[in-house]
Amino acid sequence: MKSLKNSNIILALGILASAVFWCLDAAIDVYFFGDEDDSLLESIFSPGNHELYMRGIVLFLFLLTSFIARSLLKQQELISRDLEKHKNNLQGLVEMRTEQLEKLATIDDLTQILNRRKFFELARYEIIRNDRHQHPLSVIMIDIDHFKKINDIHGHQAGDQTLQLLTRTITDIVRTTDIFGRIGGEEFALVLPETDKLAAKELAERIRQCIENTIFPAIEHITISLGVTQYYTDDNSSTIFNRVDVALYAAKESGRNKVVVA
Repeated sequence: MKSLKNSNIILALGILASAVFWCLDAAIDVYFFGDEDDSLLESIFSPGNHELYMRGIVLFLFLLTSFIARSLLKQQELISRDLEKHKNNLQGLVEMRTEQLEKLATIDDLTQILNRRKFFELARYEIIRNDRHQHPLSVIMIDIDHFKKINDIHGHQAGDQTLQLLTRTITDIVRTTDIFGRIGGEEFALVLPETDKLAAKELAERIRQCIENTIFPAIEHITISLGVTQYYTDDNSSTIFNRVDVALYAAKESGRNKVVVA
């Protein structure tokens, strides 16, 4: 809009300058080169052929220059608008791509929960925070029983559907403040802030029963094994996850479809 306004000003100034030059040229002709009988008005409005020719050329050049300048400014305005539009589109595309890359770096593509790297990153942060404030914190590790047989008998599509439904089911049970991630093929983990071992065991048992009673596509029923442990004063991320992994292994070795607390 500013360029368009400027172009209109230039065009108006060009026309005004042409008129001023016309009058100035007539005045010079009358006062310096004209006869005594010549008048300024006659020279302005009724110039001779030679004067008319010269003034016409100058007037044409003034107007032509003004029109060209106006056209260039209008073109500049259009180019500026296009550049601004492309800039906004590019910025939106960059933001979208950045968001997609961040999601790919943190979210498991199949189950749409935290992937292994992001889960352990958040888990370590929560453990450090817990250690500073001395609040209870527990961890649950979950593994699907005989998942390999599901893939072998029903196919990998059924296996993927099983993982997705299991993830949605557990997500509906846990709190939004709990950290839930997929840490292996059929292995999942939960970090439960402000939760002691007894409450974590009750949650694990509720998850186990819910999964056992859920109808899964193609395979109908599955079971899961769960290990549970609590954070202790001398723990770090390695010790607490090693201990819960041992509890999960004990649950699987002792018959599966159960919760073991360490």
